[in-house]
Amino acid sequence: MRGHPQNVNAVFGKTGLGSGCSPDLTPHMFDDDRPKAPNYTNAALMMGLVNLLWIFGVIWALFGFPAVMALGWLLNLCIDLLRR
Repeated sequence: MRGHPQNVNAVFGKTGLGSGCSPDLTPHMFDDDRPKAPNYTNAALMMGLVNLLWIFGVIWALFGFPAVMALGWLLNLCIDLLRR
């Protein structure tokens, strides 16, 4: 592999922590100055609904409305079982 040193100890040191790591710096690795991650829950739920609707539409076109009703009942049953 080009660009990688042959001696791993030259990069990571004998302890595997790196040659520049000192114990007094370890509390700083838990400092988090990054912005909070956005909440995509509503977007994920809406896309799940969109996907469910088009899949139901395809099943309705191929197998009829009773197949959609049966699949809806089966999904409801599975969700109820997962909730317990």
